[in-house]
Amino acid sequence: MTKFDDVAAFWQAVSAPYTPPGSELGETMKKSTDAWEKAVNIALTAASDTASINEKWTKAAFDNLRELSAARENSTDNFSAWQDFASKAAEASSENLLAYSEVVRKSQLATAELAQSYTV
Repeated sequence: MTKFDDVAAFWQAVSAPYTPPGSELGETMKKSTDAWEKAVNIALTAASDTASINEKWTKAAFDNLRELSAARENSTDNFSAWQDFASKAAEASSENLLAYSEVVRKSQLATAELAQSYTV
């Protein structure tokens, strides 16, 4: 596998004859790659956070379904089990949508900060 430094050295050697003296091409490339790295990290962090929310929500839903499918003695117990299931599902939905919105908020703030700090 080629290391990043090898690739960077190659591109510097290739672009050297085409770079006018005193050019800021190297600096611009460095800024661009730094911005790209930060943007990718923002996206991957958001993806990781949403995957964690999804995993937690799915496990909770399966646990609630196990409780719902348990055998009960009479129909009133079944009715209350369905009510409990519905209320837990509604509560979980609102909590997880709030968690998703927090991930989006953090990503938007980080992206706005990135956009303001880099002018290429």
